[in-house]
Amino acid sequence: MVRKRKPLKKQKSVVNLFVIVISLWGYTGTDWVYVGNQIVLNHPVSKEECEIIRNNWSWHEKNEFYRFSIECIEHKKE
Repeated sequence: MVRKRKPLKKQKSVVNLFVIVISLWGYTGTDWVYVGNQIVLNHPVSKEECEIIRNNWSWHEKNEFYRFSIECIEHKKE
């Protein structure tokens, strides 16, 4: 007797998407604190794409008390 295999269920591939967030930080003399300003690129991409974009910036910081941070943050649909 030949057994028939059940057809495989197609699984949805879950791809986490990320957005680039650029935020401004200030130095208090002892700690770096978030100033409260940020910009977000509202174009979700894969983590790999986000890391590539994030790493393609040139940094020119002359003020030792402020700095920018560029991060890849997971995109959450609301």
